[in-house]
Amino acid sequence: MIDATCVSWVCETIYDRDLRPNEKDKKRLGDEATKKYKEIEAREDFAACYAYIFRNGEPEIGLKVRERALNASRALEDHLVNRLGELTRDKGDKHFGEYLMRFLKEFSATGKIRSRTSAQTFLDRIMKAADLKPLKHVVDRTPHLRELKVKYQHGDAKRSEQAGDLLEKQRVAANVIALSVVISVHFAKVCAQAVDFYLDEKYASERKRLVELCTSKKSTNDEIMDYIREAQRIGQKFGLWRDVSLPGTKPLVIQQGYGYPDVIIEQGDRVFADFSFAHNDPMQFEEPHRVIPGRKIKSLQGLGVHKCPAGAFIDETMAEVCDVFRF
Repeated sequence: MIDATCVSWVCETIYDRDLRPNEKDKKRLGDEATKKYKEIEAREDFAACYAYIFRNGEPEIGLKVRERALNASRALEDHLVNRLGELTRDKGDKHFGEYLMRFLKEFSATGKIRSRTSAQTFLDRIMKAADLKPLKHVVDRTPHLRELKVKYQHGDAKRSEQAGDLLEKQRVAANVIALSVVISVHFAKVCAQAVDFYLDEKYASERKRLVELCTSKKSTNDEIMDYIREAQRIGQKFGLWRDVSLPGTKPLVIQQGYGYPDVIIEQGDRVFADFSFAHNDPMQFEEPHRVIPGRKIKSLQGLGVHKCPAGAFIDETMAEVCDVFRF
């Protein structure tokens, strides 16, 4: 249920992927079966990209994961670039008649005015936001984009302008796909993990309190999130494998302190960031395996430049999704 909720929400409000069955699919599978099939298909595409970015740590399956992710990302990008091309951006030179025709087209297709939370509205806004920060400033500071600029903008002015528009759409598409992948896969994982954590009889009293919060009209999202964060901290199963890339030839020396020996890391070493161990360290957390609502956990969503920028979004929406505890 959590997976289906997250995928449907992403498709309806961010990615603009229609999960409604067409007439051919209706006859073959029926309404409900077709929607379920399309949800699974969408989630598999998002999950393939997620696996390549966050879970591609095994050399023997690396090529297969990469191939599946590339095929999925091409399909996702092609869909988005087409949708972005169909959207009319407000450049300040549109006539009232054009706006009226656009409104009538939207209304005739859906029978209602476009919602403020629809995917079309979101994509429209993100394209306008891209206009506020011109692509040139991003490209000139990014080495691999500078190479693409030279490759695609070599030629006449018209071709250069077309290449610039394509790069802009691809840049926006990359951001939208990243949001879609993280919300439909990682966000759903954290929610499902919290449910699984409190189903353990060891935390029966905490589960009872969480059910009370989910069924009460007086409770707040912050109160529910206190329990979800503790479930994420104690039961965290996510870690990351990363290959070390050092700026020079000298190895990196990490001082652990507390009487532990230094850790020496060399170029090409594969390291594992064990978040579960870090968040259950008794030197950092008092009674680490006990649920303490309101516990301050600064590192749960990353630190520094790696801190998740969607903290406010998570606090508001994850509590709503975990409302399944009332059942």
